[in-house]
Amino acid sequence: MGTSEAWKKFRELVEETWAKAFRETIYKETKSYDFTYYIAVTKIKKNKDKKIEDFKKCKLFINNLSDYGKHKVKINFITLEDILYEIFNERSNTTLEATEIGRFIQLIKAANLRLVK
Repeated sequence: MGTSEAWKKFRELVEETWAKAFRETIYKETKSYDFTYYIAVTKIKKNKDKKIEDFKKCKLFINNLSDYGKHKVKINFITLEDILYEIFNERSNTTLEATEIGRFIQLIKAANLRLVK
């Protein structure tokens, strides 16, 4: 989490002003106020299901993101395992971003290796 207070990593969830700016940015990009807010994590250690459900159902977060129920907003988590599984097992010829990790994944896919859960 770094050295700052934990809530600062999620300003758009905790602070109404930030949430409004976030909603407006989503609208500018998608022309919709309805969206799913994804949080990418390496992994969740203990009480995984309870922690995820508590976070996803937090009234403060949902109220801020949905403008107190005016919009359909969900919060979801995606793990590194989920991301890699999706990339390794997709059937398309989509080219990954030209980064070191992107190139590494391209090489793994070219070798026909698969990630199995």
